[in-house]
Amino acid sequence: MSALLEKWNWTANFEQIKNILNLLLPKDKKEIILFIFLFSFYGFFGFMIAHGTSIQDYSLKQCDLYFSFDAGFIFHQGKSYQNSIHPLLKLFCVPIIYILDNITVLVGNYKIKTYILTMLCNCLISMSIIYVYRYLKEIVSLKGYIVYPLIVFYSIFFTNLILSFTTETYTISIFLLSFMVYYYSHCIVTNKQVRLLPNLIFTIILGGITITNSIKGIIPILFTKDKLHFIFRKIGIIASILFIAAILYLFVNNINLLNEVDTRLKYVSTEQNNTPYLEYLASFIGTPIIFSELYARTVQLEWISYPLQLIEVKFLNQVWQYIFISVLVLLLLISIIRNRHNKTVLLIASLFSVDILIHIILKYGASEPYIYGGHWIYVIPLLLGWLYSSLGNKWSKAYLILLTMMCIVLLINNTQSLLEFINLAKSHYPVDLRNIS
Repeated sequence: MSALLEKWNWTANFEQIKNILNLLLPKDKKEIILFIFLFSFYGFFGFMIAHGTSIQDYSLKQCDLYFSFDAGFIFHQGKSYQNSIHPLLKLFCVPIIYILDNITVLVGNYKIKTYILTMLCNCLISMSIIYVYRYLKEIVSLKGYIVYPLIVFYSIFFTNLILSFTTETYTISIFLLSFMVYYYSHCIVTNKQVRLLPNLIFTIILGGITITNSIKGIIPILFTKDKLHFIFRKIGIIASILFIAAILYLFVNNINLLNEVDTRLKYVSTEQNNTPYLEYLASFIGTPIIFSELYARTVQLEWISYPLQLIEVKFLNQVWQYIFISVLVLLLLISIIRNRHNKTVLLIASLFSVDILIHIILKYGASEPYIYGGHWIYVIPLLLGWLYSSLGNKWSKAYLILLTMMCIVLLINNTQSLLEFINLAKSHYPVDLRNIS
């Protein structure tokens, strides 16, 4: 550890952090134009939902009304329903919620808060797509038309459409993960060292928003240019800091770790017994991409004197959906196989393996796979881009035609379903319902 600390250079560390901050914003005119397009696209639907419904700002503070997201908790309280899994979320969100609540009082229009939070979510999702675009251009070195169907295809994924107006941990996570993958890949390609402090910051922020993502802040260190013994020492320092921080967090918040683990194990066990595996596997991959069939489920909560209608989506249940996802999975597998010696592709596959372990092997969250897309869907356009770069001229044309067809199918299905969601929200949660208590 002493040898590693000798390599510590405060100037270089802070210079790299400054460089990282500069990369967070659009870099050139093309990225600015793309951001404006994405912001306008998502903003159109986001405004319809924010202005015409109360589903985002419903006055009951502890109630999530669509797709099992924590939007209601975060919107009103700045925290998640499960704080132990999202230890730093309050640090990010409570100040924003406090400021917006005061602005709302000053302006006298409660919708101001809704509009601003919707715009912030829109910005995070739009920028996360900018990082994917930047990755395809700079890391994969794609040129010409292929970049645009890839970006359009990715932009209309169910997860991106929903998170563009949803105040959620996943909205923050997909932004951070997309940027982190771009930055580490850039460093790998340019043979640039990532300093200890940026490594630590990535890991703490990712783990603070969702604790299982902390490992994703450590994995990229294995692919950097440091010698192996320095890599393991760096991981040792970061892991030690995370361990101490976790112990302090549990102590300060009086959290019983054994009870938490027991609760999670019971939750996983119940889902494993109740969910057919093949159906779940297809839906884990498919529902974050395909906007599946919607339905409203009636629930009666203890603290509410009248029933609520929760808007949910079904697992994949149509033949075309299974064909679509099968083709997509095949393309992703071919991409990994053809680029198996590429360190940046191995990095993507390694990050995705964390989600495979948690959600496919352990089946955590098996009853609601559609909500976990914010942790991994960025891998799809990246791997599809690498596949295109590895194909010859003949196959690349056929691949482009196939991708364009898939893009058109997804665009039609997902935009129709999003409009159906808006109509359901207007029906069950009109604006004038907000103040009912």
